[in-house]
Amino acid sequence: MPTAASLSMLANRTSHLNGRSVGLLLADGADPDLLQALRRALDKAGARLVLVAPRCTGAPLADGKMQAVDAALDGAPSCLYDHVAVLGSDAGASALSTNPAALTWLRDAWRHLKVMALDDAGMALADAAGIDHDDAVVRLDAKKSVDHFVRMATQGKHFAREGTPGTDA
Repeated sequence: MPTAASLSMLANRTSHLNGRSVGLLLADGADPDLLQALRRALDKAGARLVLVAPRCTGAPLADGKMQAVDAALDGAPSCLYDHVAVLGSDAGASALSTNPAALTWLRDAWRHLKVMALDDAGMALADAAGIDHDDAVVRLDAKKSVDHFVRMATQGKHFAREGTPGTDA
């Protein structure tokens, strides 16, 4: 069959996040300031932040407040989002590292070439999931790293990852 440029993901890339969504897997003990920085940056870029947690009742943040979420992990696979993020604490990541749905959530995001924003807990969870780290896996630790994630996400899927272990290519 002949190729159709109108259907090409590469030929039709956009350099914005308007109308895109970012799924954020929220583990217990996430930093509320980092969560707010991510929310503000994505709002400014026109993207929708969707909070996902192991329980539909929400997740406790590091300041002790309960954060409401949009979806429970079991019903919100990462394939529903254009890009993903993980925030939590050491204890929160440790609990998720034994949760098959959480490991699959990250593996699928890697497999589908999504840009990923991970704090230290997210990095630990990624290690538990057995996924690698490349240029499109952004370590979140400050406002500057949030801005870097948004810039990477505006570029769309990370096609340079194709063919690496754990991808579909």
